[in-house]
Amino acid sequence: MSKKGITYTLDKIGMCTSVICMVHCLFFLFGFDAVQRMVDSEWIEWTIIAFALLVGVFSVLSGFISHRQHFIPVLFVAGFLLLINASLW
Repeated sequence: MSKKGITYTLDKIGMCTSVICMVHCLFFLFGFDAVQRMVDSEWIEWTIIAFALLVGVFSVLSGFISHRQHFIPVLFVAGFLLLINASLW
């Protein structure tokens, strides 16, 4: 697989991880009791966050190496810090 193909795959995996995270958060926002009890586990939340960090780091690094845009890693770190902050609150 080419470097461009790997980056594209990482981007798709990252988008899927974001959607999973969004759905997880929406269950709690709207209070779907049955589903909320099923996914109300701290390890699920931290697993999603760890997976997002892993995929995000590889994706951002490969994009940074290709494009040399310094604001992309800054945005990634800022967004990830917001995610951690929201999770801790």
